[in-house]
Amino acid sequence: MPQQYGQWPLNVCQYGPETVGGTAVAATGIWRGPFGHFEDNEQTEEIEEDIGTFGRTAQEFTTWQGVTVPCPTAALNFLQFPVVAQASIGKVTPTGTGPYVRQFDAVFGDVDPTLQPYTMRLGNKRVTADVWNMAYALVQEWELSGKQGELWKLSANWTAPRRVAGSFTANVPLAGFEPALFAKTLLYIDDSGGTIGTSQKTGVLLAASIKWKTNIEWVPVGDGNTYAIAYKLGRPEVTFSLTYELEQNASVSVVGSERLKRDARAYRLFRLKLQGGGNNAMDIDWSGKYDKAGPYNKEGETNTSSVFDGRALYSPTDSKYFGIKHTGDLATIP
Repeated sequence: MPQQYGQWPLNVCQYGPETVGGTAVAATGIWRGPFGHFEDNEQTEEIEEDIGTFGRTAQEFTTWQGVTVPCPTAALNFLQFPVVAQASIGKVTPTGTGPYVRQFDAVFGDVDPTLQPYTMRLGNKRVTADVWNMAYALVQEWELSGKQGELWKLSANWTAPRRVAGSFTANVPLAGFEPALFAKTLLYIDDSGGTIGTSQKTGVLLAASIKWKTNIEWVPVGDGNTYAIAYKLGRPEVTFSLTYELEQNASVSVVGSERLKRDARAYRLFRLKLQGGGNNAMDIDWSGKYDKAGPYNKEGETNTSSVFDGRALYSPTDSKYFGIKHTGDLATIP
């Protein structure tokens, strides 16, 4: 048989939700976006020895395994975002019978969320001798970002205890694709004590990003394995960045008003409403404070903007932290 070359278009990442964390399952979906290969996070230890020769032996042993799987920045697909949300915020049961609504809420009490682990299968369809499977894969962090004139984008980093030689699942269907146009996004900002999603800010949103960190820590205990079989969760972290265009309406300026709220270290209630075709939508809600209200920036030839950076913080007054309401026609997540 002639040599088989693994052309880049034949690289693929398959995934499937596990019933028991760490027990590999067949793939049920194919990730729609640029391919990201795994990165080994293994720990090794090298033994120095003097054995009467100038030759260096340098024996090396793997003492702990780990792997990261990046999903590079791609257009946000409403139909696949729940995969990332389940593996980072927590698994939820949908309500409704079409459209289906899934409410992904970050926990702020003392009960751990139930994350959905996945089996990931990575490699090239032509070079099947180098296909690797990763069970117990979870999302360590993700970012949603967008700006005027573009689609919303999504990137994510997955983590897993180890990789093993494996294979692809045959005949996995390709999920549909429904993007989110940034221009169709609605922004709401309300005062603490008010109702989130009440006060729409029109004609000001130029760009936005939301970054989530799950803070998964694999349990590194000695139990006969060189890889983790359990994990624990730290406090999730959510940061945001909102770029406002400088304007004024009847002596009221969003940049000016929000700068004063930052100076007062006041809680704000935010909603970004992402809209797609049909029933596809996402309401991203959070309470938080600005850490920085930036200087004026030049956008294009004539626009003046200011970047406001901050963190999502639990507001006792509003009993609010961070959540995403995902609406669509998916009875089950692909």
